[in-house]
Amino acid sequence: KHHQCEQKLIEVRSRKGECRERLDQYRDELVRIMNCVKAENASINALSAIEGEVINIEQDNQRVKAAMGSALQELKTGQALLSKDLSAKVRSVELALARGCNILDAVLTRKHERETDLDSKSRDMYIQHHESCVKMYRHFAQILADKEDKRDQLVDTLE
Repeated sequence: KHHQCEQKLIEVRSRKGECRERLDQYRDELVRIMNCVKAENASINALSAIEGEVINIEQDNQRVKAAMGSALQELKTGQALLSKDLSAKVRSVELALARGCNILDAVLTRKHERETDLDSKSRDMYIQHHESCVKMYRHFAQILADKEDKRDQLVDTLE
């Protein structure tokens, strides 16, 4: 009987050691998962920053519309001047048209640059987000495979 108790004590101690090992593994897994969550949060923050940039571009678009309205008004003013007295007002009309064209050119150039920059940032963020997701899903698949292996080992041990 004493020998059986010693055997059970040895079994309990070995199970206790196994439990500690599993607990350490679970802690490591938790740290890895937390790192994945941090990476995901970084992606979300970057996407929020891009959303702010989109809002800025929308505001720029509204300013572009206002500038285009101003340019159109300049063009209409130029047309009115032409209709009143062509010979005397040709120079002022040319200046008004040139100002309108310069305004439109500057605004459209700036808009194109911002859209190109936003496209580049969006593409980079999508790639980062995709890579984070792939790493996380591979990690989860490995965790599931490890758990299956451990379960099979435990079933074999119990049998």
